Amino acid sequence: MYYKNVMQGNILSVLCLERNKRSSFVLGFLSKVFTILFLLLLITACNPKSNATGGALYNALLTLLGPSASDSSSNAVNAIASQLALSFSTGESVDLNGGHGSSAIGIVVDPSGNGSTSGISLNGSGVPQIIFVNNAQGQPIGVDVNGDGLLDYYLCALEGGAVILKTGPNCTGNQVFVYPGLGYDENGDGVVDNPILALLANDLNPPISSIFPASGIYGGAQNVTVTCADNLAPGNLVYSIDGRVPSFSPLIGYVKNPTTASFTVGSFGEGIYTVQYRCRDLAGNLENVHSTTYEVNHNLPNVTLESVTGNFYVSNVSGAVNSQSFVWKSNQNGTFMIRANGTGCNDGGILSSGNVSANVSNTFIINAGSLSVGTNPLYVCVTAGFTGQASLTVVRDDTPPTVAANPAAGNYGKEQNLALQCNDNSGAACSVVAYTTDGTNPAVSGSTGVVLTGSTYSGPILLANGILNRTYRFLARDKAGNLSAVQSSTYSIDTTLPTINVLSTIPAPYSGYVMIDNVISPQISWEVSGNKVNYFLKKKVEVTCPLSQDICPKSDMCILCPNPGVDNCPTGKYKDTAGTLYPTEGDCSCNNGVTLFGSNSNVSGSLGAANPIAIVSQVNNLNFSLGQSKLLICVANAAASYGPQYASREVNIWKDSQDPQVAKVTPSINSHNIKPDPGKIVITFSEPMKNTTPVFTLQYFNGSSWVTFPFNASYKPNYAWNSDSGEAHNVLTVTLPWVRFPENAYLRWQLDKNSVKDVSDNSAQSNDVSGQVAGVFMTGSYFSTVPVTYKSLVFKTGQTYCFSLAGATDWVNCLGNTGSILGDPKQGQDGFFQFGLSVGVSNATNSSYSTETATRDDKTTLVWHNGVPGGYYNFYDALQYCSSLNQIPVAGGTRGFANRTDWRLPSVEELETVLAYQGSHSIPFSWGCSGVGVELDYWSSSFFTSNLSNTWYVDFCKQNVYFAPLGSEKRVRCVSGSIPSAP
Repeated sequence: MYYKNVMQGNILSVLCLERNKRSSFVLGFLSKVFTILFLLLLITACNPKSNATGGALYNALLTLLGPSASDSSSNAVNAIASQLALSFSTGESVDLNGGHGSSAIGIVVDPSGNGSTSGISLNGSGVPQIIFVNNAQGQPIGVDVNGDGLLDYYLCALEGGAVILKTGPNCTGNQVFVYPGLGYDENGDGVVDNPILALLANDLNPPISSIFPASGIYGGAQNVTVTCADNLAPGNLVYSIDGRVPSFSPLIGYVKNPTTASFTVGSFGEGIYTVQYRCRDLAGNLENVHSTTYEVNHNLPNVTLESVTGNFYVSNVSGAVNSQSFVWKSNQNGTFMIRANGTGCNDGGILSSGNVSANVSNTFIINAGSLSVGTNPLYVCVTAGFTGQASLTVVRDDTPPTVAANPAAGNYGKEQNLALQCNDNSGAACSVVAYTTDGTNPAVSGSTGVVLTGSTYSGPILLANGILNRTYRFLARDKAGNLSAVQSSTYSIDTTLPTINVLSTIPAPYSGYVMIDNVISPQISWEVSGNKVNYFLKKKVEVTCPLSQDICPKSDMCILCPNPGVDNCPTGKYKDTAGTLYPTEGDCSCNNGVTLFGSNSNVSGSLGAANPIAIVSQVNNLNFSLGQSKLLICVANAAASYGPQYASREVNIWKDSQDPQVAKVTPSINSHNIKPDPGKIVITFSEPMKNTTPVFTLQYFNGSSWVTFPFNASYKPNYAWNSDSGEAHNVLTVTLPWVRFPENAYLRWQLDKNSVKDVSDNSAQSNDVSGQVAGVFMTGSYFSTVPVTYKSLVFKTGQTYCFSLAGATDWVNCLGNTGSILGDPKQGQDGFFQFGLSVGVSNATNSSYSTETATRDDKTTLVWHNGVPGGYYNFYDALQYCSSLNQIPVAGGTRGFANRTDWRLPSVEELETVLAYQGSHSIPFSWGCSGVGVELDYWSSSFFTSNLSNTWYVDFCKQNVYFAPLGSEKRVRCVSGSIPSAP
């Protein structure tokens, strides 16, 4: 959309209006004028299709030109501002919420094809549910949302070109939020105040159109009016006068906005003219084509009616519209008759007759008493050799309309939209409905329709929370001036919810679940207080999430509306599968729960005013399937027909009739290349389990048999059952004492099935040929399972020497020297290039215990233990030694050497990062190299995959990496931390 500047010539008008102001305002005014001129230049110069901030300029202009209430130029300035209008292009996407709250994106459509009937389709059908209301220049300034042809909301431009709806002109009043498929929120509270879009979504009734005047033979061209009427919201009309059948798609004929289309027939001379027409409502319902024929014969007097476009309504009731008048004329001298209730000029009762002069206006007064009750066709007939006619319809209606309030009077638990619905026996819409809220009766003049006392009803009235015994008195007037009796409805709105407390259950809950079987039925003792009317218990509808599934939706019946941008789902509301919105999840669940069956006690009933009220409910166990279920206690804050909202409490039920089974294991059984970190095995059972310490073993495969890792009382895994609120106490986590699994290891774990039991003391079912609960998996290396930044780093070897094939060494002149040693070139050796990153280290001493020192490698971020033990260890003892560092007491009651609790045996790749090929090691060691023995052979945690009875070690004397059986004796140096993952 873009902004058109049509303000030329108006600035001088402003100057003239300002001229006589007091001199103290002159400087301020001149500042405004220069600013206005600057803005006008910007608006005029901008590309109409650019993203320039036309909206910002528009609103800034309003601000600058918006004087105080006492400013005599206010009207003139506002008149100027009102000439700045928006333009929309067909096919353009428009979000009328301006990007705030839920998205309300629609497509600009133009059924006429010429820009005269533009609107917005919100449902993708191509039919506009919003019709633009244009100013005198044909530019949209507001919207009509119910097809009555009147402006309902105003268009407002925002910064960046966004457009929103407002309740007042010139961006004043509340922002109106659009909820497609639901309606319009007129005060920003998230509650739809005008539900027209929801009504349209369920409207299947086509509109009905009518035409005036009736078909016949006329002495001249006729002004024809087609009127569209609908039970809800009339839409566009389409008509043709060229014999083709009118259609919206493909476009055939002329399209007009609701509710009327007026045009002239017969202006091309004598002949027969056929008008075909049809109407479509805002819901997209399309009526059948109507056809009316007019014959123009200039030999006949041409009788015309002035300002008559539809039916007249009169009543014989005192105080109503007892008479109507119309003006008519003939283009020829002659005699006339006005006939009623006939079929033309040859029958029917004569109401008036006499002579008529050509082109002279004549007024005729129709008295209700001269007509029959109901529809009365009238014909004005003029004879001058031939007889010409004009016709109209007068409806005599002596019956008052009826008016009713919807919803009916009562105490409601949620906010309501009050509609005052009027019906008249004539079939026509009522002319006015008036209402009061101060206890007085509304009053309307029957003869004029002027509201004498009260307010004019124009649309649904919000009944907001906190209304207490508010009485609406209302009456209606039909088009004949008949008045209904005064009606009244009294409302109270209290949206507060009662408080529900569960006091106890039988059986008592275990880890948050009431455990039952095929015999035991749950009994719930609970109490409620507050704003309450009745209660019921239901089973909650919820997705059954397999325990073996990592991610599962919470519920498929009620979803929380997510972030802004989701159609028909305002943020913070809950929506069920039918698309109904609720303020709370409990409200949604209670409206969609499963009704209980079987022999139950106290599962529904009324509640009195006392607080609290205690109830003991028992539910037949046949209502619950095996596994997890949720029982809902629902308490309504209003009666069923009075818009209740529900407070709710969930009671977790677990039905168990079989031995517990293993539902899920992490790492998965028979999985490969498992990440070594963390060294945990997680076993999920099919039901809540007792808080027992299991009998657990862990083994590795050495190529021919399974070998058990030795654990003891001080060196063993940690066993933990899940115990957080709402959890089922069915997940056992076994944390190994090594921080990580050994790398490249084929591992098998086993639980004695009799050491893990459910709440009913049933042992777990075996899942393995051993007859126990077991699983196997194979680990990978840390570097093969995690992307790490270290992979892209190449460190210096530390070597500065160059060597000949004979072993001669050149340590003086090697770097960059292309000479040779005993005929062998130096170029290409590490000592020649010196590429790679230098290793950097820093101290990682524990401040509480200065003797607990460690060294941090600043490149890899690994922390190395400085207190290397002096002895030699086999692989099992090496694992245990590093684990023991995590148990050393430190200040504050925590544990861990150097205040760290993730000490472990390093992987072979981690050991290689501190390997120096010449000179001192970057991470210093306490022993030198004698050239023999295993002085500086250090264990890694990495198995040798070609022979699983061996693991890798690093020889810091010979600077090589090799493998040895797990029972061999090597040194130990522990590490803490992890090489960071790649960004």
